[in-house]
Amino acid sequence: MDNARDLIGEIGANIKTLRLAKGLQQKEVASMTGVSVSQYGRIENGLTKSSIVVLLRMAEALEVSLDMLIYGEKTEIDKEPIVLKDKDLVEKMKQLDRLSDKDKELAHQMLDLLLAKMRFKELMNDL
Repeated sequence: MDNARDLIGEIGANIKTLRLAKGLQQKEVASMTGVSVSQYGRIENGLTKSSIVVLLRMAEALEVSLDMLIYGEKTEIDKEPIVLKDKDLVEKMKQLDRLSDKDKELAHQMLDLLLAKMRFKELMNDL
């Protein structure tokens, strides 16, 4: 991404693609996320930035991770090898597979939220 405006446009395009794949109308997703239809249209068309709360609601409504909502199919994470330097974090990651399915989902949601928070801060710093 060259700048924050490009990212906002990309997020909007991702949201539209995901909405259409689910067979939903703008007004349905707008209702599920608590925004007006006109505001939803501006988000989808890349004309306005959204709060992290709205993006989280959209990800939930579209049944995708926040990372998928923001970056779509082409995440940089998939292109680079994962290297964790924090040994404590590595040990904790190894233990995640032992969690119940419900707890694994909670861990995924927590990580999505933390990563989204970081990316959102980066996005706001670029504006």
